[in-house]
Amino acid sequence: MTIGEKIIEKRKKLNYSQEKLSDILGITRQTLSNWESNITSPDLRQSKKLCEIFEISMDELVGNDINSILIKRTSYLEKNFHGIHDLLKLTIIVVGSFMLIVILLLLFLYFG
Repeated sequence: MTIGEKIIEKRKKLNYSQEKLSDILGITRQTLSNWESNITSPDLRQSKKLCEIFEISMDELVGNDINSILIKRTSYLEKNFHGIHDLLKLTIIVVGSFMLIVILLLLFLYFG
């Protein structure tokens, strides 16, 4: 969904006309119409005002799918965790083997 489509959807949900929303934002109706037609886009300050009026996040306004972003980041972290986990297991095996060899060597020297 484009930012223009999102503005239309949220404006209609509030039962605001273009005139009413543009008055609240302090812009012309034509500017709002251009946003809704995706001819132009609101700047950051105007976007923030829209988010406050619509009670949505900036991500939702611009169409970022937060769920897919979180899933990608979670997958990345899980992959890295498994790599670190495997490295830790290998380290424990190596250190344990070394300690076992040292203990056997000491026993051999003591009793041998």
